Amino acid sequence: MIYISLGSVNTDFIDFYKMCLEAFKTLDVFVMMSIGKKCKIEQLGDIPSNFYIGNFLPQLAILKQADVFITHAGFNSVNEALSYGVPMYAFPMVNDQHMVAKRIKDLKLGIVGQFKEISPQALRDGTEELLREKEFKENCISISKQLKGTEGLTSVAEKLEEICL
Repeated sequence: MIYISLGSVNTDFIDFYKMCLEAFKTLDVFVMMSIGKKCKIEQLGDIPSNFYIGNFLPQLAILKQADVFITHAGFNSVNEALSYGVPMYAFPMVNDQHMVAKRIKDLKLGIVGQFKEISPQALRDGTEELLREKEFKENCISISKQLKGTEGLTSVAEKLEEICL
């Protein structure tokens, strides 16, 4: 399963969501896509049968089952993905997301795309790479185990700082 979410604040990206529909409509995977409150599902046109789209979806429940997470690289979303060992295709847009995405790439927890330069084929190719190359999943599971081995919120924060800085 592929989960797509660009967070809950900067979500006015109807062209990106349409690109996701195009990229994955014939891929043999189920896709869950959260589009936030700034776009309406009706704006997307025909929805392929392998997609479920909502304005807001239960991210933690979905990440428990996801194989790939297409994300804006927000720190909370990345932390949640790592807690479930899910490789990421990061598309940073603002603030700290660029640095978080750099660490995703450096630690081989996923790959990073350029939001303004992505095409449906590049999106599909990158996602297929994440599904195919086991190193990404293994690295995410390793971080997940490290995070789960910590005690309390202070220890988790310290471990994340150690890993990410």
